[in-house]
Amino acid sequence: VTCISRTVHVVDRIAPVISLLGDDPFVLTRYQKYEDPGQTISDNYWTETVLNTSTFFSRDESKIINDRPGIYYVRYNVTDPSGNVASEVIRTVRVVDRFSGISSLNANEKIKIYPNPNNGKFTIDIENSSAIQTIKVFSIIGSLVQEISVNKNSKTVNIDMTGEVEGIYIVKLESTDGNFTQKINIAK
Repeated sequence: VTCISRTVHVVDRIAPVISLLGDDPFVLTRYQKYEDPGQTISDNYWTETVLNTSTFFSRDESKIINDRPGIYYVRYNVTDPSGNVASEVIRTVRVVDRFSGISSLNANEKIKIYPNPNNGKFTIDIENSSAIQTIKVFSIIGSLVQEISVNKNSKTVNIDMTGEVEGIYIVKLESTDGNFTQKINIAK
């Protein structure tokens, strides 16, 4: 009697699948720390607990710049212990400015910025200047371009930005009662 044996190798050839939790695109307020909403990983053989370890799973959020408005990406990758590589999943992260906007500070049109658009010279009329402490002008990418301390008795502040390039700028008035922001356009 001849004995024949057969060896059977059970092979896992199915890649895991990554599914994002939370919003995509994810909106991140400028200067806030990015906290990833997470993901789930499913596989035909391996458990999510095994696959979620740093040995098999990676999440790269290193490209997010939280102090610069723009579009960024978080990349998720996993390779199961059998060597199957999941399709990379990418979450879009939008870093946005959320200025406090028109607050009670400008409830009755107490602040006027004109002309807009302008050639780099513009005027800010302030009805109640005692509340305004500082005027800051930012470039559209968030760099501080000019900062002016306001005299408590000033009703009008003239700004000269003729040395700056054309484009959109954000004027921010800071006061004890809140902030007021407005976009201006310098067109020469």
